[in-house]
Amino acid sequence: MAPTQTNGRPYLAAAANGNFSALPELVRLGCPWGGKAHTLPMAVNDDTPLLPWRPRGTGTPLGRDDCRLHGRDCAWQRHVCTVEGLAALVAAGCPVKWSVALAAGRWRGETAVTVWLEAKADAEEARRRRGSGSPGQRAV
Repeated sequence: MAPTQTNGRPYLAAAANGNFSALPELVRLGCPWGGKAHTLPMAVNDDTPLLPWRPRGTGTPLGRDDCRLHGRDCAWQRHVCTVEGLAALVAAGCPVKWSVALAAGRWRGETAVTVWLEAKADAEEARRRRGSGSPGQRAV
């Protein structure tokens, strides 16, 4: 069996790249979502790169310290999802802590994402008050 990441990054990469059909396959293969429900907030606003930093125009990977030396010459691999990607993650069963995801959305500053997160958080709160859960998402 191939080693797998345990931090939810495979889901994030698939959703950020629009490969929504990969999400159920990752679930089927038992790929972990990551601890403490952080996958969705990372999908909303992820300032950490998925790939090693590379100086612009070269294929040479650099470490974090090398990137600091190069300053603006480093290309960040920032992977954030569209509203469609976020919805696909939730539909696939991504554990969600809505307050954290909403804070990430507000930090991102993109109105469509924030509005979607607010609507989902409000709907989840209403479901919680009624005592019924949605089978497609797990609140934590």
